[in-house]
Amino acid sequence: LPFEPDEETVAACLLQHGLRLKVMTVSSLETDFGSSVRALVSSLHLLSHVTTQGRRSSVDDLRLMLVSMSDDARVLPIILAERTFVLEQCPDLPLPERKRISRDVLGLFAPVAARLGIHTFKQRLEGLAFPVLYPSDALRIGEQLGMIRDRYGNFLPTSANNYSRPFVISTSMHVWMVATNCRTASSQKCARRESRLSNKFPTSLRFA
Repeated sequence: LPFEPDEETVAACLLQHGLRLKVMTVSSLETDFGSSVRALVSSLHLLSHVTTQGRRSSVDDLRLMLVSMSDDARVLPIILAERTFVLEQCPDLPLPERKRISRDVLGLFAPVAARLGIHTFKQRLEGLAFPVLYPSDALRIGEQLGMIRDRYGNFLPTSANNYSRPFVISTSMHVWMVATNCRTASSQKCARRESRLSNKFPTSLRFA
């Protein structure tokens, strides 16, 4: 798996629907799989009810809820992976259900993935959900991208590399400048301290 989950995360992925289907309880989860897996599954079960369907809160509040209620850093990646899996199986679902899931993904989960910096999930979720809600727009965009590739070739990887190289260099220069300034500031601070000591105490006393 690309994110290399630990055993507890894999167990939580497999057991997360157990509470909803009522085939197990919170206490049985802790008895059989431990407190960490129980906490993960409980959080997943709680956050699985966050949806834009019939919402009373704003979308921003729902996004904040997803982030703030996740005590364990593994919870949100599990939720994003589960939404990705559901979308991949979406063709087998009725169209209204597919649209409902896709609306939640574009409104909640993809923006949360972007906020967390997990762009692999963001791009995958948007790529799966957008054609469900906006099929004609997705088709037109795909045709336009195809025309650009036919005309210019597969230029995106090269362009991304060309743009990222100066950023890496400038970032390295920034880090170097910060480190240099810190060292300079430290040296100046030591010099001022030494000057104050020299004025306050005789040399024979300071080095006795």
